[in-house]
Amino acid sequence: MAKAIHGSVQARFLAVALRIAGVPKLTDEVLAEAKRDIEASIKDVSVSMQGPTGSFAEQFHTIVEAWDGVVKLTLTSEPQTVEILNQYPVARACVLEVVGEAVANAAKHSKAPAINIELQENSFDQIVVSVWSAGKLSNQTTRKGYGSILLDEVTSNWTLTNLKGRVYLRAVIQFAK
Repeated sequence: MAKAIHGSVQARFLAVALRIAGVPKLTDEVLAEAKRDIEASIKDVSVSMQGPTGSFAEQFHTIVEAWDGVVKLTLTSEPQTVEILNQYPVARACVLEVVGEAVANAAKHSKAPAINIELQENSFDQIVVSVWSAGKLSNQTTRKGYGSILLDEVTSNWTLTNLKGRVYLRAVIQFAK
Protein backbone atom coordinates (compact mmCIF):
# COMPACT_ATOMS: atom_id res chain seq x y z
CA MET A 1 0.00 0.00 0.00
CA ALA A 2 2.82 2.43 0.88
CA LYS A 3 4.49 1.76 -2.49
CA ALA A 4 1.25 2.42 -4.36
CA ILE A 5 0.56 5.64 -2.50
CA HIS A 6 4.13 6.84 -2.66
CA GLY A 7 4.45 6.03 -6.34
CA SER A 8 1.49 6.68 -8.58
CA VAL A 9 -0.77 8.51 -6.12
CA GLN A 10 1.91 10.92 -4.97
CA ALA A 11 3.00 11.51 -8.57
CA ARG A 12 -0.53 12.27 -9.75
CA PHE A 13 -1.29 14.54 -6.79
CA LEU A 14 2.00 16.38 -7.24
CA ALA A 15 1.35 16.75 -10.97
CA VAL A 16 -2.13 18.12 -10.25
CA ALA A 17 -0.71 20.60 -7.73
CA LEU A 18 2.01 21.77 -10.13
CA ARG A 19 -0.47 22.03 -12.99
CA ILE A 20 -2.88 24.14 -10.90
CA ALA A 21 -0.02 26.33 -9.62
CA GLY A 22 0.96 27.03 -13.22
CA VAL A 23 -2.38 28.37 -14.45
CA PRO A 24 -3.12 32.08 -14.20
CA LYS A 25 -6.80 31.50 -13.34
CA LEU A 26 -8.45 28.48 -11.77
CA THR A 27 -11.34 27.46 -14.03
CA ASP A 28 -13.99 24.76 -13.87
CA GLU A 29 -12.15 22.99 -16.69
CA VAL A 30 -8.87 22.94 -14.73
CA LEU A 31 -10.69 21.67 -11.63
CA ALA A 32 -12.47 18.97 -13.66
CA GLU A 33 -9.14 17.78 -15.05
CA ALA A 34 -7.68 17.72 -11.52
CA LYS A 35 -10.66 15.66 -10.33
CA ARG A 36 -10.14 13.16 -13.18
CA ASP A 37 -6.46 12.82 -12.24
CA ILE A 38 -7.27 12.28 -8.57
CA GLU A 39 -9.89 9.65 -9.45
CA ALA A 40 -7.34 7.94 -11.70
CA SER A 41 -4.90 7.83 -8.79
CA ILE A 42 -7.47 5.94 -6.71
CA LYS A 43 -7.73 3.42 -9.53
CA ASP A 44 -3.92 3.21 -9.62
CA VAL A 45 -3.85 2.07 -5.99
CA SER A 46 -6.19 -0.80 -6.80
CA VAL A 47 -4.19 -1.80 -9.88
CA SER A 48 -0.88 -1.46 -8.02
CA MET A 49 -2.08 -3.82 -5.29
CA GLN A 50 -2.67 -6.47 -7.97
CA GLY A 51 0.88 -6.09 -9.34
CA PRO A 52 2.05 -4.59 -12.61
CA THR A 53 0.23 -5.58 -15.75
CA GLY A 54 0.66 -4.56 -19.33
CA SER A 55 3.73 -4.00 -21.42
CA PHE A 56 6.52 -1.60 -20.55
CA ALA A 57 5.21 0.83 -23.18
CA GLU A 58 1.69 0.78 -21.68
CA GLN A 59 2.95 1.34 -18.16
CA PHE A 60 5.42 4.05 -19.23
CA HIS A 61 2.56 5.79 -21.06
CA THR A 62 0.68 5.93 -17.74
CA ILE A 63 3.62 7.83 -16.22
CA VAL A 64 3.73 10.20 -19.21
CA GLU A 65 -0.02 10.85 -18.92
CA ALA A 66 0.24 11.58 -15.20
CA TRP A 67 2.85 14.29 -15.84
CA ASP A 68 1.28 15.74 -19.01
CA GLY A 69 1.31 19.52 -18.86
CA VAL A 70 3.89 19.57 -16.06
CA VAL A 71 7.02 18.03 -17.52
CA LYS A 72 7.96 16.53 -20.88
CA LEU A 73 9.38 13.02 -20.68
CA THR A 74 11.70 11.70 -23.37
CA LEU A 75 12.57 8.00 -23.44
CA THR A 76 15.55 6.69 -25.38
CA SER A 77 15.95 2.94 -25.71
CA GLU A 78 16.68 0.34 -28.30
CA PRO A 79 13.53 -1.63 -29.21
CA GLN A 80 15.19 -4.91 -28.23
CA THR A 81 15.84 -3.53 -24.72
CA VAL A 82 12.13 -2.89 -24.25
CA GLU A 83 11.33 -6.34 -25.64
CA ILE A 84 13.68 -7.94 -23.12
CA LEU A 85 12.06 -5.92 -20.32
CA ASN A 86 8.68 -7.26 -21.39
CA GLN A 87 10.04 -10.80 -20.88
CA TYR A 88 11.20 -10.03 -17.33
CA PRO A 89 8.23 -8.72 -15.30
CA VAL A 90 10.22 -8.18 -12.10
CA ALA A 91 12.89 -6.14 -13.89
CA ARG A 92 10.16 -4.23 -15.76
CA ALA A 93 8.42 -3.36 -12.49
CA CYS A 94 11.74 -2.24 -10.97
CA VAL A 95 12.59 -0.05 -13.96
CA LEU A 96 9.16 1.59 -13.81
CA GLU A 97 9.56 2.22 -10.06
CA VAL A 98 12.93 3.91 -10.69
CA VAL A 99 11.52 6.02 -13.52
CA GLY A 100 8.44 7.01 -11.52
CA GLU A 101 10.50 8.00 -8.47
CA ALA A 102 13.04 9.93 -10.55
CA VAL A 103 10.37 11.84 -12.47
CA ALA A 104 8.45 12.77 -9.30
CA ASN A 105 11.60 14.02 -7.58
CA ALA A 106 12.83 15.97 -10.60
CA ALA A 107 9.44 17.61 -11.07
CA LYS A 108 9.14 18.42 -7.38
CA HIS A 109 12.66 19.57 -6.54
CA SER A 110 14.06 21.05 -9.74
CA LYS A 111 10.84 22.06 -11.49
CA ALA A 112 12.59 20.96 -14.68
CA PRO A 113 10.44 21.36 -17.81
CA ALA A 114 11.93 18.23 -19.39
CA ILE A 115 13.28 14.94 -18.13
CA ASN A 116 15.31 12.51 -20.21
CA ILE A 117 15.24 8.77 -19.55
CA GLU A 118 17.56 6.25 -21.15
CA LEU A 119 17.48 2.46 -20.88
CA GLN A 120 20.51 0.37 -21.85
CA GLU A 121 21.42 -3.28 -21.46
CA ASN A 122 24.89 -4.14 -20.29
CA SER A 123 26.90 -7.34 -20.65
CA PHE A 124 26.09 -8.48 -17.08
CA ASP A 125 22.38 -9.26 -17.69
CA GLN A 126 21.43 -5.90 -16.26
CA ILE A 127 19.58 -2.85 -17.44
CA VAL A 128 20.97 0.59 -16.70
CA VAL A 129 18.39 3.33 -16.18
CA SER A 130 19.68 6.88 -16.59
CA VAL A 131 17.47 9.84 -15.77
CA TRP A 132 18.59 13.45 -16.02
CA SER A 133 17.06 16.88 -15.78
CA ALA A 134 18.13 20.47 -15.32
CA GLY A 135 18.85 21.36 -11.73
CA LYS A 136 21.26 21.02 -8.87
CA LEU A 137 21.29 18.71 -5.88
CA SER A 138 20.88 20.31 -2.50
CA ASN A 139 23.98 20.50 -0.33
CA GLN A 140 21.86 19.79 2.72
CA THR A 141 22.27 16.38 4.29
CA THR A 142 18.91 14.80 4.91
CA ARG A 143 17.81 11.44 6.19
CA LYS A 144 16.85 8.78 3.67
CA GLY A 145 13.25 9.09 2.59
CA TYR A 146 10.90 6.43 1.32
CA GLY A 147 12.08 7.03 -2.27
CA SER A 148 15.71 6.27 -1.41
CA ILE A 149 14.69 3.17 0.50
CA LEU A 150 12.59 2.08 -2.50
CA LEU A 151 15.56 2.58 -4.86
CA ASP A 152 17.75 0.52 -2.51
CA GLU A 153 15.21 -2.30 -2.70
CA VAL A 154 14.57 -2.39 -6.46
CA THR A 155 18.09 -1.79 -7.80
CA SER A 156 21.46 -3.50 -7.58
CA ASN A 157 22.89 -0.03 -7.03
CA TRP A 158 22.07 3.59 -7.78
CA THR A 159 23.74 6.97 -7.69
CA LEU A 160 22.47 10.53 -7.75
CA THR A 161 24.93 13.20 -8.86
CA ASN A 162 25.30 16.66 -10.34
CA LEU A 163 26.76 16.61 -13.82
CA LYS A 164 27.20 19.71 -15.99
CA GLY A 165 24.28 21.64 -14.46
CA ARG A 166 22.02 18.64 -14.42
CA VAL A 167 20.86 16.14 -11.84
CA TYR A 168 21.71 12.63 -12.97
CA LEU A 169 20.28 9.39 -11.56
CA ARG A 170 21.87 6.13 -12.64
CA ALA A 171 20.32 2.86 -11.47
CA VAL A 172 21.30 -0.71 -12.29
CA ILE A 173 18.67 -3.45 -12.26
CA GLN A 174 19.27 -7.17 -12.68
CA PHE A 175 17.16 -9.04 -15.22
CA ALA A 176 15.16 -11.55 -13.22
CA LYS A 177 11.82 -13.26 -13.76
